[in-house]
Amino acid sequence: MIPGIVGDLRGSVQELHAHSRSGGSSPRSRFADAKGMGATQLRIWGDPFLRSPRAASMLALLELGTARGWSIGLCLTGAVGEPSAGSDRAVVEITDGARSRSIPTELDGECVRRIEEAVDGAVADTAPLVVFGDPDELLLAALEFPEACVVRQADPGDPEAILETVGSFDATWPRHVTDRVVDAAVLEPFRSLPLATGHETMLFHAAVPGSDLDVLAESLCPTLGLRVQGASAAQRRALGARLGSRVEFVDGDIVPASLSDVLAFVQPTRFELPVELLAIAMSSGRPLIASRSAELARDCVEPGFGLPLGGRPTESGFATDPRTVLRTVALLRSEPTRVRSIARRARERVARRLAGPRPSPPPAELREDRSRPLVVLEAPLFETSSSAHLTIETARALVARDRVDVLLRPRVPFRDGLDPFARRAPELISRLTRRPPRADLWLSAGWPVRASRPDAATFGLRIDYEYGALPTELTPHVTDGADTVVVHSSAVHRLVADAGVPTDRIVTIPHGVDEVFSEAGSRCAAIDAFAAGRRVVLFVGGPIWRKGFDLVVGTMLREFSRDDDVCLLVKTVGRASDYAGYELSDLVERMRRLPTAVEVMVVDDDLEPAELASVYRSADVLLHPYRGEGFCLPVLEARACGLPVVTTAGGSTDDFCEGEGVLRIPSIRRAVGLPDPHEGPPFVLEPDADSIGGLVRRALEPEVRAAAVRSACGVRREFRWERAAERLERMAFGALLGCV
Repeated sequence: MIPGIVGDLRGSVQELHAHSRSGGSSPRSRFADAKGMGATQLRIWGDPFLRSPRAASMLALLELGTARGWSIGLCLTGAVGEPSAGSDRAVVEITDGARSRSIPTELDGECVRRIEEAVDGAVADTAPLVVFGDPDELLLAALEFPEACVVRQADPGDPEAILETVGSFDATWPRHVTDRVVDAAVLEPFRSLPLATGHETMLFHAAVPGSDLDVLAESLCPTLGLRVQGASAAQRRALGARLGSRVEFVDGDIVPASLSDVLAFVQPTRFELPVELLAIAMSSGRPLIASRSAELARDCVEPGFGLPLGGRPTESGFATDPRTVLRTVALLRSEPTRVRSIARRARERVARRLAGPRPSPPPAELREDRSRPLVVLEAPLFETSSSAHLTIETARALVARDRVDVLLRPRVPFRDGLDPFARRAPELISRLTRRPPRADLWLSAGWPVRASRPDAATFGLRIDYEYGALPTELTPHVTDGADTVVVHSSAVHRLVADAGVPTDRIVTIPHGVDEVFSEAGSRCAAIDAFAAGRRVVLFVGGPIWRKGFDLVVGTMLREFSRDDDVCLLVKTVGRASDYAGYELSDLVERMRRLPTAVEVMVVDDDLEPAELASVYRSADVLLHPYRGEGFCLPVLEARACGLPVVTTAGGSTDDFCEGEGVLRIPSIRRAVGLPDPHEGPPFVLEPDADSIGGLVRRALEPEVRAAAVRSACGVRREFRWERAAERLERMAFGALLGCV
């Protein structure tokens, strides 16, 4: 941890506490003493499952605050439990509705129950945050809750003092005054409804201004009914004529009793959704399906919290694509467990973002020097992913060039925590930010894409997609929301342009390779020991169909046997990846059971770049017969290390696979049936499986390796992160000068 960032964070906390001691500037809310969501709020961050004074103090704070009628939320991002589970330890299943973790603990059942209740606590994003942890964990918690009005590192010995300080602060800190906050008392009856089960037979629609009832009627599943609240006489006649007895009409306000048999709220609309409707729908325990054009829905209807409806803005408002309504409703009908997951997380989202009264968020950071452009790079930095990797390397290059100011905004969920990031890029720790000032260029990466516009002169989205056509779900944001769309290959440039984005708003910035990726350097001793003099065929990536892993295994079985001096090395992307549930890794085990098959080694650890470079140098050829890739960084890294490459022709790798040392597999375009609507026919490239074996044998010949080594220097020179940084600098200076 770099001391500066901790000092800055503590300084901001002291400043906020000084405000509370001075009396503040706003009277205490009249709801502050009421039990429930309007009460004093507090979020506690830490690990209560340990046997330690810190965990005991954390539980005591939870108990004392609850006894006083406070609304307490408990964040378990940093929870790991006891180091190892013994026979006397229970294993607690913790879930946020989307991901689950097993945490070993010696706590008794009643204590665990109180913890589980607090995890679901109805607490605002802006609530005070008390962190039971070290300085690194303090930073991590502050980044996870950037709108927390105050962040405090807890004194483990005195929970009473913590409550006194938080209560005093809450009494004087300004309330968040906005028409986008709904009184918690209005929402409480809807929060009390049981969650939908996924087997209900009705959909609910509130006929607000801009409701697109034609789209709704056109896309209604024949086995579902529709209940419409607030429809006009003309709307009743039109819907009755089209749907007959399948439509019901209710008047007056929405009440909980109207929702007992409802599967979901469906709100295709041309205009912004009323905040109270949005909050009621999400509080009701029924998933909300809504157009992503609505400003609030952009924040609240995200994967995991709701189901977005794609479409395009028109002169009369947002036009929802009917296919997206059919698809989302069918998805809920086919996956009942997903209904409950979305509904549960949506309720928590309402408490965090829409229910009030609540403290005001802290002000954005101050920007003193405006002579240089400010670039904010946003990505899921605390996970193993291509979005994290490219953002970190771009930031490094920008910092090294020192022509712009750079801040990093991490996106949740924080899967891996701060430690891996700190080990990999310690020089970037001081660049992490909770609430950045207005940026000249804000560039966001990761999936799902950012849906709401940040405070920036130029807002850019990085887009990387593999199936030949843009998903309709993204069209409001990529085609109309972002000022610029950054892509990394000609293939993705084409699909974004085909979706209707003007070419002058699309910027192609190829990835670079780290300087450690070269033919000069150490090899991996463990791989050399496994190979024992045999030639190594390497596959790097998720073992999935899209990346052609089945073709790798099939080629090795058809073309080689255990009698050949060849073995297979599989470097996966790590144990916790976005490919979970889609892997074909069982093919390796089946292959190992065949007595004549070549031997296989699997490396599934998350490796630092230098370690990964040693893996490439320990191999003899990279085989990557992909069907769909947005860029395919492993092919570029292998080339930079002087490794021959056998990969698919006609895709994204064509941008950097000309020249020596590359053998390209003939392919044909193949339509692929994807469940989500797209802006064109999605497709993959199907490599010619019969030709792969011969190409691999050719790539293993010494002269091909020599050619690959000769070309490595040119690859490193052409594809540098510095070039990517230079292009972003031009965009940032253009924004600063008002030229973008």
